[in-house]
Amino acid sequence: MVLLFLSGSAQAAWIDAAWKFRRALDVEWNAQQATGDELAVAQFYTAGHVLPKGQDIRVATDDGRLVGWHVLTTGPDDTVSIVFALQKGVRKYYVYFGNPDAPPAKEADDLKYHCGMRLEMRAFSGGVPNAARDMESAWERSKADLGEAMVDSPFLGVNPIDERTDVIVRLTGSLVIPADGEYLFAGAAERNAEMYLDGKPVFSIPHMSWDIKFNTKLELKKGRHDLTVLYLVAGADGWCLSIAWKPPGKDNVEVMGKEALGFLAHPTVGPLEQHDHPLVADFRAEHLGECFYDWHYSFRYQFTPDGPKPVVAAGKYEWDFGDGQSATGASVEHVYLAEGEYPVQVTVHLGSNSDTQVTRVYARRNRQRIAEPPTDEPPVQAKIVEEYDMSRLSPELLPWAVLLCGRAKSVALPLAAADCLARLHAQKEPLKATQALQTVSRRLVAAGKAERAVALWDLVPADSNIKTES
Repeated sequence: MVLLFLSGSAQAAWIDAAWKFRRALDVEWNAQQATGDELAVAQFYTAGHVLPKGQDIRVATDDGRLVGWHVLTTGPDDTVSIVFALQKGVRKYYVYFGNPDAPPAKEADDLKYHCGMRLEMRAFSGGVPNAARDMESAWERSKADLGEAMVDSPFLGVNPIDERTDVIVRLTGSLVIPADGEYLFAGAAERNAEMYLDGKPVFSIPHMSWDIKFNTKLELKKGRHDLTVLYLVAGADGWCLSIAWKPPGKDNVEVMGKEALGFLAHPTVGPLEQHDHPLVADFRAEHLGECFYDWHYSFRYQFTPDGPKPVVAAGKYEWDFGDGQSATGASVEHVYLAEGEYPVQVTVHLGSNSDTQVTRVYARRNRQRIAEPPTDEPPVQAKIVEEYDMSRLSPELLPWAVLLCGRAKSVALPLAAADCLARLHAQKEPLKATQALQTVSRRLVAAGKAERAVALWDLVPADSNIKTES
């Protein structure tokens, strides 16, 4: 069978066949009115086809012209985040990767951060900063880079990069002052913060503040001014930073919005393309909900094929979710019973042709919606988990399958999972395994099936490390 399903993006010129993979990046913006300062930030899966630090990443326009770019973060799974320069009149770009012999590139030489704010994060080296010079010194002392991100404004409520607790953050950008006059700047933070304008300290926040008592008035000239904010975070839930201002003519102090920091675009990321391969297996992963039970989270995702519409419509899909479970179908939901990295394999069949790709997906809480997360009640996720092949779940995941289904009274008892769990000779978490088996036992007894409860415990080997716990 000859494949003729070529999308418009697949027909565009490839910059160099040495780069085996690419994705289209479509930007909705007023491209004809560009000033030359606009930037775009994108995150995408690479299916493992990128070098460890993204050295082979290149970004080009639709007609093959390279543009300035910078790799912000790679991982923890097969995701990469980049920022790149927008070109006047251009709405379609491509990010290329998959060249193991890619030569070194001076990626950021012509990339100027005049739009949005560049967020750099380092592991905090310790100490208690009490003044502007102390914050600058703390930043210089903290050498371990944790990654970078781009944000629209100096307003942070979550950690966008790393789950580490004690970090120091530097935000840099370009503040556009619309008119000459007096400007009031203020800030609130969970802990220490410092704002600088054109390299000079404006105000310090020496301790937790939820109001705008730390503020300064400045006479400023119309035009672009360099804005820097240093921020110290202690604790995983300690992210709370807000920089506000009151321009001339405004009645109230307001959070500094993205309109004051230039246009930062968020492109639509296209399907994975491979050079000279019309059929490529690819998918989109959507975090649908998290379920909290026994001080633990499980996560529900939806996996949907991605690619040219005719291929997606006609293709047959097979899924391996990396945790022992599999499925078939064009769009499937799956529950990950614990946070972690899972190699998701998708295979697409179209006639006599097929392709398989493996993408590492990190299942975890949705940090972008951490304040108002999409939540699931246990029955929602248990309906999916009760269909699992429990014999293929790892010993680490079995207790959570038992506990989740045990909490969901509307689904069948997880006897298959409980039996598999009970037969293990060595439990990684003996107390959690015991708790899971006890949950099932109590429901069996309550249902008048005491003999089945006894039989469950009889499955526990004599040398099991949960025997004494039961």
